[in-house]
Amino acid sequence: MADPTNPSDAKAQDAKSQKEMFGRVLHPPRRLFGPALILSVLAIGAIAVLVATRKDPDAVQVVTPVGFRTIRKQMPQELVVQMLGKPLATTPEGCLQFGYPKIDESTTITVVCFENGKVREIRTHLIGIDRVEVPPH
Repeated sequence: MADPTNPSDAKAQDAKSQKEMFGRVLHPPRRLFGPALILSVLAIGAIAVLVATRKDPDAVQVVTPVGFRTIRKQMPQELVVQMLGKPLATTPEGCLQFGYPKIDESTTITVVCFENGKVREIRTHLIGIDRVEVPPH
């Protein structure tokens, strides 16, 4: 048993009590699983965002009523029509125009040109809808 009157025992007791008091502050228990898991999830999320947002120069994202569709050069014409639906019109050059007109907003028209049954060129145009006001009688 420690003798409180003995200076070496008192120092040992004091060191032990300080270690108990400040041990958790100076040397906290290792809990690396939580932060490591959080960092891993954040890293995977950042990689997924980078991959999803990278630009492909031969691809165009088209908004359809059922979501986004990606059209790329060299895609077969049948697949493009299947993905985008019936074209609105055909240009004088023979390109197909796709879009989903809205009454009160501007509309993006996607023009897809084909060569030998495959996508050669993809262009988009924003068409504004002008409001027509009827004069009072």
